[in-house]
Amino acid sequence: MNKKILLCVNSDFAKGNSIGFRFFHVAKKLKKQGNNVQVIARSNYSKDFLVITPWYTHYFSRLLNALRIYILPWFDHRNIDVLVFDLFVLKQLKKIDINTIDTFFFGEFAARSISYLKKQGKEVILDLPIGHSGYSKYLLEQKNIRVGIGVEKEVPAYLDKTLNLIDQVIVPSDFVKMTLTHSSVKNIKTSIVPFGVYLQPNSKNIIKDDHVHFIFVGNVNMRKGVDTLLKAWKQCQFTNATLHIYGRIYKELKSIIEENKMDSIIFYGFASKEEIYKQANVLVFPTLLEGSAKVVYEAMSYSLPVITTNNAGSIISDKKEGLIIPIADVNKTADAMMYYYKSHNNLIKDGELAKQKVSNYTWDKYAQSVVSILTK
Repeated sequence: MNKKILLCVNSDFAKGNSIGFRFFHVAKKLKKQGNNVQVIARSNYSKDFLVITPWYTHYFSRLLNALRIYILPWFDHRNIDVLVFDLFVLKQLKKIDINTIDTFFFGEFAARSISYLKKQGKEVILDLPIGHSGYSKYLLEQKNIRVGIGVEKEVPAYLDKTLNLIDQVIVPSDFVKMTLTHSSVKNIKTSIVPFGVYLQPNSKNIIKDDHVHFIFVGNVNMRKGVDTLLKAWKQCQFTNATLHIYGRIYKELKSIIEENKMDSIIFYGFASKEEIYKQANVLVFPTLLEGSAKVVYEAMSYSLPVITTNNAGSIISDKKEGLIIPIADVNKTADAMMYYYKSHNNLIKDGELAKQKVSNYTWDKYAQSVVSILTK
């Protein structure tokens, strides 16, 4: 029997590289299978769906995030962002007949809105795209590893409050599921659905003039392990390799970047995916906290082996499609890069294995898996 499902996400619906992008794929699959779909999001980039959006759209969230990145690293912008969106959603829910809707799928910790739905007996499923923030606190207190300035504070009240309300959570990796042990929530029903990628059928990994091009793609900050990467690169002292770093540089890392400057490290800011991956040979991504990093799927689709951590929540198997390294370990990161620098054959072989493996992870398969859960 076809169902009526409401998708609610504090993101740009249908815009690439966002939670809203994934929700768009789910909405398309639901609609294709004959289900009735309603959407609430902070902004809409789709012509295929009517979406309820607030008047401030995505500008408010971007302003808050920019304050944190460039001016006030300690600023807890998420509390404000979540509260404003939650109040907007609650107002919209009170305007519609929620009794006609079978399932609610949330992409935000909107505790007030979800509490309202649960009091009326509705089923709510939550998308949890990244590891629980209690894990960040654990890393600092037990491992003396910082995930970022202002990140390791007390777990936001809205987070566990939401998790204690919902019927089920969908996570993208075993790593995210593990981090739930650092929450106050017990025995929560959890489904693991890995992310997807657009496949690149004609991509090849080519090494020119014996020069190896390593890349990092993502926010240039502590959470992504860039401080570890820069120190490891300096330790390697490569004579025929370049490290290309793509992404927004956070204020918290500027002094470390200055301390580890080298001619073989180039910072680019943002660039097109094709430009990034086609010129590269190896992705290095020593992240501390992810959900299931999309950059890893993308690199694999371009036949690149990947050096990363278990905390990336990736589909990489150690010594097959790449190398798995411990978090915040400069020596192991350096060893892994040296491995591919010295063995171009292994670099090409592992890149081909990466491409083969990622071919099983498409956005269509991702959407189908989520839809199966929502319509069960």
